[in-house]
Amino acid sequence: MKSLAYNIFKLLGVIFLSVGLIMLAAAAGIGLHDSDIKAHSVAVTATITAVAPSRGDSANAAYISYQAGEKTYTTLLGYRSSTFYVGKQMTIYYDPANPNRIITSFNVASFVLMIIGAVFAMVGLGFLLYIIAKRRKKERLLARGFFVQADFVKIERNLFMQVNGMHPYTVVCRWQDAGRDLPYYFTSENLWFDPAHILAERGICALDVYVNPDNWEDYYVAVEPLMAGQNG
Repeated sequence: MKSLAYNIFKLLGVIFLSVGLIMLAAAAGIGLHDSDIKAHSVAVTATITAVAPSRGDSANAAYISYQAGEKTYTTLLGYRSSTFYVGKQMTIYYDPANPNRIITSFNVASFVLMIIGAVFAMVGLGFLLYIIAKRRKKERLLARGFFVQADFVKIERNLFMQVNGMHPYTVVCRWQDAGRDLPYYFTSENLWFDPAHILAERGICALDVYVNPDNWEDYYVAVEPLMAGQNG
């Protein structure tokens, strides 16, 4: 049975990655569209002739002036920037059939979509890689880990994680290395239900733990007996 945490991470990973890829595709589409327009346009140098400050924002609107043939055109740029100042020059591209139709060499919409899309895609990929790594760790330890039965100690809340106002539960258990008189404590994965009544009803006083014998910090607490019959 897949835990709620697994399903949440998988869902978030798919959503973030999908949104990110859509944004990146949109940015690429805008870039290709601009490239096609530039191929059929005329490049000229435009000069900012006026700057209009924005209320409560450091980004300014700018009016530019440029020469198309024998005529001078003035128009408002389609984006704002804090780097605008009167006299600043930039390259623009105008349509020979309609000189009022211009694009700049830098497309803000494409840039913003690319940055946000990349962030979303990386976050989504991070979620998916996390659950893949967790699954592979579990499979590796179940196949080759050193098996011990650790006694139940207590139930704790993981205050470092919260979903919909709820902190997950973890089960802490203990195994005593009789040969070295050394105790080892293990903490289970996050559980999105209180396992106290299950431990009591089923008489569970110990859990199976699979440990990497070369690194006792690398382990998996088998919580399957607690998950049976739980929704999610």
